[in-house]
Amino acid sequence: MHIKWEECRIGDEKGARILRIYSRDSEAELPETVENPEGESLPVLELADYAFSAMREESKNEDFMGLPPLIGTRAESIVLPKTLKKIGRYAFYNCEELRQLAFSTAIRDLGAGLFTGCRKIRDLDVWMDPSQKSCLYEVLSELNQTLRVTLRDQEGKIQARLLIPEYFEESVENTPARIVNLEMHGCGHRYRYCFRKEQMPFAEYDALFPHVRVQEPPQIVSELAWYRLEYPVHLSEDGRIAYLEYIGTHPEAAMEAFANVGDMALMKDTAGDPRIGIDVLEKMIGAAQRTGQSELIPLLMDIRYGRKRKQEEQNREGHIRKRRFEL
Repeated sequence: MHIKWEECRIGDEKGARILRIYSRDSEAELPETVENPEGESLPVLELADYAFSAMREESKNEDFMGLPPLIGTRAESIVLPKTLKKIGRYAFYNCEELRQLAFSTAIRDLGAGLFTGCRKIRDLDVWMDPSQKSCLYEVLSELNQTLRVTLRDQEGKIQARLLIPEYFEESVENTPARIVNLEMHGCGHRYRYCFRKEQMPFAEYDALFPHVRVQEPPQIVSELAWYRLEYPVHLSEDGRIAYLEYIGTHPEAAMEAFANVGDMALMKDTAGDPRIGIDVLEKMIGAAQRTGQSELIPLLMDIRYGRKRKQEEQNREGHIRKRRFEL
């Protein structure tokens, strides 16, 4: 990988602006520092306008010692440095195959049209910087598709995983009145709007669950529930019960969604909860077989066997007590 850059300043801070990345790979992790000809280490502060876009004129015949530029449909996964403070206009314009993006919430300036044409982004890996105002709301507002967001602390430890549902706007013409009404579909805009605050609004996020469960397909709702149960940061007992009850009433969709989660300890805790009945466990076992999650079947069968055995013991004890009472 080769990096084309130039010196820049943001406020009083001297650093580097990334102009282009040259690589044969479809993935790139940008460095936090570069070294100038004088041997001075400069922090990477900015990503230039159209940095990963193929729309600049010079992109057509551009290369570096045989390395092609990582632009347009070639870019699939990008990791931005934690030192980044600014992203220029249309930096990812028409990166139609971009699926994953990692960045820090400390970015202060996001250019216009940043993700225009980036319809395949699905995963955001985010480092939370509590000392800075978060840019997460601005990033989410630029993307209206379903997103899976991993939140990490500055050391990289996962704090939470969240699913942000999709939404779309539709212009509907009211011909007699000669006006156009803008209609919103899906509850994704509600989930994005709750991130307008600087701190993570987990309580507000969980409070939206009644909306998503009636507006989104069960597999999406189940995946959202799994993520909150997997990392239950600031999750109230009422919220936990609501997520568990949904999984218990939608076992087929829950098992399909679990393929995107894959946390065996989470499945053990969830399936072992007394709210998950034997009939639900049997449906989960069947769904695991159909979805090819064979590693879950012994776990679920053990839990079902233990539950049945406990139920039989309780029935036997109840029968003995009844006979003693009759005597």
